Amino acid sequence: MKRSIPSRIILGNYEKINSKKAHTTTDKRTPSQTRKMQLIQQVQKDYKLTRNMSKTAKRFSLNFRTVKKYVSCKDPLVSSDRTRFSYLDPYKTKILAMYEAGNSTVKIYKKLRNQGIDCKCRTLNYFIHKNIKSHNQSFDCFEKEHVVITRKQIFNFIFMYKSEPIVKKHIRNLVTQYPLIAILKKFYSPLRKIFLEQDYVSLKKILKRKMKTAVLNRIIRSLNTDYCAVLNAARYKLSNGVVEGSVSKLKRIKHSMYGKGSIVLLRNKAIYQSYFFRSN
Repeated sequence: MKRSIPSRIILGNYEKINSKKAHTTTDKRTPSQTRKMQLIQQVQKDYKLTRNMSKTAKRFSLNFRTVKKYVSCKDPLVSSDRTRFSYLDPYKTKILAMYEAGNSTVKIYKKLRNQGIDCKCRTLNYFIHKNIKSHNQSFDCFEKEHVVITRKQIFNFIFMYKSEPIVKKHIRNLVTQYPLIAILKKFYSPLRKIFLEQDYVSLKKILKRKMKTAVLNRIIRSLNTDYCAVLNAARYKLSNGVVEGSVSKLKRIKHSMYGKGSIVLLRNKAIYQSYFFRSN
């Protein structure tokens, strides 16, 4: 299913605009840089009045050398450009276009490796998330309505687990792009009823049936690997969820005393721990 449905699906109406309008100049200064520029201007104004650097340094609680540096600064509004260049900058448009198309970072990494571009997956992930905002502002295609739906939201809708209203709103567009969503929804809804109503006879028929799509055949094949456990889940109301907390406690005790004692010591320690947890 993960191969058929991408990690991010982008839905939106696109409207082309001029590249000159898209590449508008914005103030790249951070809030800390603006505060620094304001401080430099205040220091310069104070020095013009007092003509004494030591008094200015005491007033603003700054070092004498820092005040001297600020006073000698000719144009404080022009900030130094500290942008660092990456070896992925020549492929920036290609990488971000693939990411906007819904490809995951791992898929983009594999495509770049096949094209002979040597990079690391972690560096690529950092590069994408760093440049995606600026890319959306300066893209030749301006998005009028931009909706991003993740694979997790689609799976929650298919398996009826905390489905969000945004998926229900755009379900027709999603099904037209990826018809597998409708196929999985039709397959899972009767299967869920079987487990809720404990109808293991109809579950046997489903497990023996051959489906038209390869994805459903793969799901049935994985269910048949634990055939008895799947049938018992539809036949009985019993569950091992009650035991999960105790199993984790026993494993923690076992790991802490691994190779240090016998089964008798493990039994005594488990009993002692159970009394301790019960009293608390």
